[in-house]
Amino acid sequence: MIKNGTFPAAAALLMSLLISCGSPQSDEENITPQTIIPGLANDSEQIPDSDNTIVPADSIINSLQILIDREYRDYDILNINLDEDETEEQIILASPLNEDKNVFRIYIADFDEKKDEYYELYRSDIGTYNLNIASIECDDLTGDHLNEIIITGIDTKDQQILEVFKLFPEKDSQSYTVKKVFNQAVDGDFEIIRMDRGNDYKIDGLTGESFGLEVQKKNPDDEKNLIVERFKWNAEKKYYELSNSEKVRISSLSNENLLNFYRGTSEDYLDFLKGPWFKTKDLNGNATHNMNEIFQIIPEEKTITFYSGDIQESFTWNENTEPVKYRQILSFFSVRNNFLTSMSFSISISIDSFETIQVKIRGNQRWGGTYSQLTENLQKALTDNSRENLLLSEMKVKGLYKTNLNTEILFDSPEYILKEDDKETRGIFTIFDLEGQQILEMKELSSNGLTRDIKTYLMEYSESADDLRIIRTITLKKGVLRARGIAPESGSELHFEQIEKVDQETTENP
Repeated sequence: MIKNGTFPAAAALLMSLLISCGSPQSDEENITPQTIIPGLANDSEQIPDSDNTIVPADSIINSLQILIDREYRDYDILNINLDEDETEEQIILASPLNEDKNVFRIYIADFDEKKDEYYELYRSDIGTYNLNIASIECDDLTGDHLNEIIITGIDTKDQQILEVFKLFPEKDSQSYTVKKVFNQAVDGDFEIIRMDRGNDYKIDGLTGESFGLEVQKKNPDDEKNLIVERFKWNAEKKYYELSNSEKVRISSLSNENLLNFYRGTSEDYLDFLKGPWFKTKDLNGNATHNMNEIFQIIPEEKTITFYSGDIQESFTWNENTEPVKYRQILSFFSVRNNFLTSMSFSISISIDSFETIQVKIRGNQRWGGTYSQLTENLQKALTDNSRENLLLSEMKVKGLYKTNLNTEILFDSPEYILKEDDKETRGIFTIFDLEGQQILEMKELSSNGLTRDIKTYLMEYSESADDLRIIRTITLKKGVLRARGIAPESGSELHFEQIEKVDQETTENP
């Protein structure tokens, strides 16, 4: 599953790997322009011999603009501009009518302005055998201001696939050739390494740096190591090529516990997803810095609800459309919009880590994006009057902090390790700003990733320095969140210190 940022940066799905890769397959086909019949049902009507039928440019936007093969039906349609003209191309993912045939297909339709009609530019079989788990998106990976087509899914060997298609202009012609520039299947995870390309790219229209692709897989010879392979765009060869491979030690709490969590059931996933989540990035990876958009699942009511101020959209599933869990993905098929009951949608939720999820709704991009978990305590504080004042804190806390009472906390965002006497607990933490107060929430996790306990503190941070050292102090006082801030509870405060020697650039503690 692609992550924005991550495919936004998150803990990888780490499993044993069998990888297959190669150059574009022989099942690809660039098509000579052909005429088509608008509104023809491929599985029931006959194709006339005449080749004069066209589809006008103002046809219904989500209808098929070309004729696909009889043995296929359209499953998903995406209209987006892939080339340099002003007319959108149409991307069609098609599934076979024969359910025993595990060959799925992509079609690309381009528009001929002179003939005022769409024609089939390209078709290719794709690796995924289950379009319910597949996703399609477009982004300018190579930095030339033209969108590439990105397809992810699962193949017949239960491996995760990533396929990237790109349009190349023909010399001395206004036509294009489509090529598959990346194609891999892996029992592991993929990531697109995105970066800010700056104003030269965004405003001046100059070519930007290409995004890298990363494959993460478990080392079959050492369970404590990952093999990370990175691919970079080769403009001359016109494909992504391997640039380097390295072994990375697995030391993250999230990585270890995620493996255990992914072995759970769909009910475990639903239990984890309960409660509110707030949106941090949209589908394009652009950050959102407030908490105005909230996502919530209530398994008991079989509802999925999205909120944004006074706007609310709710979806419902039933016993016949229970969610299906595959690896880190929980998929809801044919959920009903509670306001437009005649419409059904597919919702895919990828649990990338214990603090972030990716939400995609087929046919509805309004709510899609990256969400971070919002505890019930924080949700109660988000009234209409205070929600706009609740923000993620810009303060960064890192390293080991100690008290004189045999208590210490190691912060390594988003994770923490708390040691009190002989007891050690682990989890994830978040720092918020609410009404001028800094709030620290520490969520303790069990070994399988389920929440054991949540503690909320009013946090005060200070820093002092002299010629020899920097002293950082954190004061924590337990509290209860209210609509207008945090109300401290009675009891003693905890004082933690971290001392950094300036000359040696090392950290010691009292």
